[in-house]
Amino acid sequence: MSPRLATFLMFVANGAVVGTWVAFIPTVKEGLAVSAGAFGVALLFGPLGALVSQQISGQLLVRFSSRRLVTLSGLVYPWLVLLPLAAPSVPVLAASLFVMGYFNSMMDLTMNAHGVALEERGDDSIMSRLHAGWSLGGVIAPVAVAAALELGVDRRLEAVVAAALLFVLILFAARHLGTGSTRAEHTDGLHLPSRAVLPLAGLIVLIAFVEGGLTDWGGVYLNEGIGAGASVAAMAYASLSLGMLVGRLGGDWTKDRIGSIRLMQLGMLMTAVAIAVFLLVGEPWVALAGMVAAGIGVANTVPQIFGAAGRIPPGGPSLSAVFTTLTLVFVAGPPFIGATSDAVGIDGAFWLFVAASIVVAIIVPRVPAAETNPRFRREA
Repeated sequence: MSPRLATFLMFVANGAVVGTWVAFIPTVKEGLAVSAGAFGVALLFGPLGALVSQQISGQLLVRFSSRRLVTLSGLVYPWLVLLPLAAPSVPVLAASLFVMGYFNSMMDLTMNAHGVALEERGDDSIMSRLHAGWSLGGVIAPVAVAAALELGVDRRLEAVVAAALLFVLILFAARHLGTGSTRAEHTDGLHLPSRAVLPLAGLIVLIAFVEGGLTDWGGVYLNEGIGAGASVAAMAYASLSLGMLVGRLGGDWTKDRIGSIRLMQLGMLMTAVAIAVFLLVGEPWVALAGMVAAGIGVANTVPQIFGAAGRIPPGGPSLSAVFTTLTLVFVAGPPFIGATSDAVGIDGAFWLFVAASIVVAIIVPRVPAAETNPRFRREA
């Protein structure tokens, strides 16, 4: 097995763990019999654990190889799904999600660093394909969990089987990861990210605002904005995910021919047009088709930004800075969109996604560091 395929499987496994937990969320909430507000507070501890992990993992990447770190975190992470399922109270659930968030982010950050290192040493691009693996895992796992629940399988047994299968997959892939990133020559002291990463962090704020907003509020728009039924509204995230999977499968091929800056620029323009069209038409089937198109458009932006950040020395802290920015937006974005929706309506909030997409398309050509294709980097 090639190191690239092994790394792809790591992305699949990480996405599958996330998808497994997401599929169990409704049953966990029902089992605790708590309010939406209390449950929402507990869910915030996942991103908080991720924020802590990103600062530590960025420093660890300076001292240890990405292969060692992604293997360590990957072998631990699948088993952590068992913790929230066994939580008897909201405080225990919050603590469980903090630990899950910590190891998820450690695995996520280090497997991206590993992918960047492999891409730099290769002749073609791989970051979008790796992220397609994450999307694939995130699609397969919830379907498997839902099918097992429908058959009456106990959720804890499901989680144990899922964790065991993913553990074996990660253990197998870890043996073929290759070198990846290596420890830095100088490992003393605290390593801060370069100022060159700041424009990339600025781009990720807008990109995460759009992607996170569509993820969290797409179903709400279909249900409340245009009156679609609950079953149709539930297809919003699936439509977005399908578009992102398709977009990422073709992203590396496209980047090798037009460069990452052009890829992101055209993608965000496509996203802006797709959202604008379904807002103007106001029909459920158009909205679902628009979510697929928006998913294709936004699909390759995060992989390209991660790839660009990982190339800015010191790679670990620079990549960590972008991850931290992404997490903060995912935490702060939903309440901001909620407040905006209360003030001007859900349609008005979605027009902000159109505006943000257009701003990214205008700004990204002015950020030379965003170009990861060497053939086009000289022209940036």
